Amino acid sequence: MIRRGAHVGSDAILMSPSFVNSGAHVGDGTLVDSCDTVGSCAQVGTDVKLGANTLVGGVLEPVEDAPVVIEEGVSLGAGCRVTSGFVVGHDSVVGENTLLTPRIPVYDLVDEEIIYGRLPPERRAFTRFVESSVGDHDLFDGGAYKPAVVATDVEDRTLEATEREAALR
Repeated sequence: MIRRGAHVGSDAILMSPSFVNSGAHVGDGTLVDSCDTVGSCAQVGTDVKLGANTLVGGVLEPVEDAPVVIEEGVSLGAGCRVTSGFVVGHDSVVGENTLLTPRIPVYDLVDEEIIYGRLPPERRAFTRFVESSVGDHDLFDGGAYKPAVVATDVEDRTLEATEREAALR
């Protein structure tokens, strides 16, 4: 379903069922897979692949809020959620079921920094859980953990799990 006021570029493919809301922009050559939602005013670039059951959040109000931006060449795995004005940099690959929102830190191992609200260009990102400041608690055996996103160089597909763990620590 495409709402009036949405833009869908040439050669874009929308698999059924999918939904593109008013004010959304879906770029040329983009694939919106089955059960995907592109929210109001979301900006999805050219040659993007949205995996099945992906949510790209929108914004209607307040007017000052920023839309979600998915830059060109991005691939979002199945079940991803991108919300609250988050910006995904061009040519990035995001693993399935990853939640990208400004409240969840992105541990960028390329530039060795923790950032919020954006994934830099040309990154490969996936969800991990890191120790929470809550610490030991009766409800959580072995301490509490919070979600985080780890970003590596999109070309570096050889980073071993043990290397990722060491970098996060």
